[in-house]
Amino acid sequence: MAKHSHEDQVEQIMDRLAASGKRRTMSRQAVIKVIVDYHGHVSADDIATRVQKDFPSLDVSTVYRTLETLRELGIVERVWFADGSTVYHLSDHKHHHLCCERCGAVQELPISALKNLERFLLDEYGFETHQQPLGLFGLCADCRRSTRGDSS
Repeated sequence: MAKHSHEDQVEQIMDRLAASGKRRTMSRQAVIKVIVDYHGHVSADDIATRVQKDFPSLDVSTVYRTLETLRELGIVERVWFADGSTVYHLSDHKHHHLCCERCGAVQELPISALKNLERFLLDEYGFETHQQPLGLFGLCADCRRSTRGDSS
């Protein structure tokens, strides 16, 4: 898959919006640009703060509506964490999340990492999972080291 510039990626997403019958607006483009430029997990409030630098009158509800539209079209994924926070990221690659309960770090976990668990759930319980992002909570390596008092 060829790498695209951020501008190309934003334009492709805008084209998908238009193809689905949605209007191309400056506020939607600004939200999409923040998501593309962010390279990871970003909250709606963080998106709004960044967009409002260029569009001060933009209401955070516009950001939420845009995110919901992008989610419905499969362009972004929404992830809820145990602390009640919600973040969004592009759906360009599916992954799960390792979430540190102490420092808040979030590390991506390849979707394939849980294949054995999915197979077990199907074999033992007849339960078929759908590839929804999953957050696993615990302590990251750095926090575990600091808990043990290791300085290495």
